[in-house]
Amino acid sequence: MMIRPSFLSAALVCLGCSAGDAGSAWTGTVTDSAGVSIVSNSVTGVWEEGSGWTAEEDLRIGAVEGDPDYLFGHIAGICVGSDGRIFVADQGASRIAAYSEDGAFLDAFGESGSGPGELGYALGACLMGPGDTLHVYDMQNRRISRYATDGSVATSYRIDVQFGLPIVTDMRDDGRIVQQRRSFGFGGQPTVDSADAIVILDDDGGVADTLLAFPTGNTIRLTGEGQIIFFGTEPAWDLNGDGNLLYGTNDDYSIGWYDQAGALARVVRKPSQRQPFSESEQQLIGRTLEEKFREGGVPEPMLRQIMNMIEFTDAYPAYHRFLTGPRGSLWVQQVRTVNDMSDEERRALGWVIENPEVFVSDPRLPIGAPDWDVFDAEGRYLGVVTLPERFEVVRFLEDAIYGVWKDEMDVEYVMRLRVVGRV
Repeated sequence: MMIRPSFLSAALVCLGCSAGDAGSAWTGTVTDSAGVSIVSNSVTGVWEEGSGWTAEEDLRIGAVEGDPDYLFGHIAGICVGSDGRIFVADQGASRIAAYSEDGAFLDAFGESGSGPGELGYALGACLMGPGDTLHVYDMQNRRISRYATDGSVATSYRIDVQFGLPIVTDMRDDGRIVQQRRSFGFGGQPTVDSADAIVILDDDGGVADTLLAFPTGNTIRLTGEGQIIFFGTEPAWDLNGDGNLLYGTNDDYSIGWYDQAGALARVVRKPSQRQPFSESEQQLIGRTLEEKFREGGVPEPMLRQIMNMIEFTDAYPAYHRFLTGPRGSLWVQQVRTVNDMSDEERRALGWVIENPEVFVSDPRLPIGAPDWDVFDAEGRYLGVVTLPERFEVVRFLEDAIYGVWKDEMDVEYVMRLRVVGRV
């Protein structure tokens, strides 16, 4: 049920050392453009071989069978209290399970329903606010519920979708909820070209302020007959410990730092060659969708309508996602292409489409590679850290990385990694 490698108890985490203490001189440049610092990196990082950070497994919670307290249906969120307790939002069970810092089960609260303290099946982010108050995102009930860590319900507030659907939810250090909202055009309405905004919510769920507005992503467009664009341009963002916003789009390896007033202060760039999304890869996805829909008995006219919705870009994204890590570092996840994998690897990683209806409603392929480019707090490229296969990062907390790992049977586990610096 729990695995805690003993050799890590003696590991020395050296994240306080200078990024260049065990590596080479940085080879990039910094220029000024109308008061904005442009940090242009080369493809060569500061770390020399064996001198950079590594990520080692520190804790695993979960099981294939046995004690139900360690069985997860679908992990929707992970958050951590000031005392190290780990809270897991389990979408499959509509509950929050609490574990000690060492992974021992402590308690569970919440149950399926729409009453006070109850949770719907569409759970999302689990966020830890000031005073160890859990904020649980519940889209089915269109609310964010606040719990004390003993499971008692504090308050809840409604998610107002009138001004857009919440796409991503996060929290600032001061406890204020930050959301990316997206507006869609329905019923033949024209597509809104600049429909996304990152907003701060007030205590009752209303929009208190807008941090940034930007063109909406174009993977899915719900206008007219609908449209699905594989590897269409999508925005990416994160908050760092200083309350600044990092923002970019995945078609360009260029990430901007915005201060709390919403002004662009820095842009970090790294040379990137987007990999082509070949015709053979497009045909593979198309054939699989058609075969699965036919196996499900979908009538031919409906099948043709669905297939006509699908378009393909000619290249993979420049990166998959990014997050802020230890000491203000920036971690950018590289992209894995279908040509990089064998048929067995594609199936193991979920590239083989098993349920086309679910796939069409959320047409995101698991293209995130285990390799992450790491930059220091000033945007200088350090090198690459490789995380475990089939591990999805949920959050960084100081030197710890919390996430969801899947075994070969797609059973989910909570996993914690430790970022270890070598000198």
